Amino acid sequence: MSNKAILVVSFGTTYLDTLKKNIENLENKIAEKHTDYKVFRAFTSKIVMKKLAEKGIFIPDVTEALEKIQKEGFNEVIVFPTHIMSGFEYDKICRLAKPFEEKFQSFKIGNELLCTMDDIDYFAENMISEYPLSCDEAMIFVGHGTEHHANILYSAINYMFFHKGHSEYMISTVEGFPDFQETFADLAKQNKKKVKIAPLLLVAGDHATNDIAGDEEDSLKMQLKSKGYEVEPYIKGLGEYEFIIDLYLNHLEKVMNK
Repeated sequence: MSNKAILVVSFGTTYLDTLKKNIENLENKIAEKHTDYKVFRAFTSKIVMKKLAEKGIFIPDVTEALEKIQKEGFNEVIVFPTHIMSGFEYDKICRLAKPFEEKFQSFKIGNELLCTMDDIDYFAENMISEYPLSCDEAMIFVGHGTEHHANILYSAINYMFFHKGHSEYMISTVEGFPDFQETFADLAKQNKKKVKIAPLLLVAGDHATNDIAGDEEDSLKMQLKSKGYEVEPYIKGLGEYEFIIDLYLNHLEKVMNK
């Protein structure tokens, strides 16, 4: 048996279909590429884990997963977060993992998905290619948003689109800056008739199906429609884009070679 383990840590989702398409898809790609490692899973959201447990699905947190990995005799461990930014959930991973640093021969923690300007450039370039727009269309990617200072990432992506001469692509957030109202103000300057919307989230779960593309009047889709825009939602998590999987795998290679 290999003595090397990769613990893939995600926020988590209660939507089993998107869990399979995104989180499990990434875990499988990692396992396929690195056959000398055993891949484990952990979530950071206590609420998600509790709801899944009520359905009979038990996902460990970081501490429980690392205790299991240690008990099974692995001595080289990589903790690999799938989180997009180094916000509160990423900080939590680092805090929970720290007590295990001395318990393995080798113990490494990966970075968040978009951790350098090169990552942001790569993301923007590929999303522009993924969603070509006609002259009367705009595209809004919607992240979660946070009070953590890492929220600045969304402004950095917005600026990258602008810098590339594509201000018709923009970022909004459910709970951070820019929020929907701020995005509507930017959109109004563009004189567009049609808006495509997609989540900037690993999984297309609750936020994607309700806050972004839901039929309630406060969803992004319905608010845009009330303003006279034609709206086309894409309910697709980041783990369904091959170029995003490639970026995760590239980050994993980097942490392996640290």
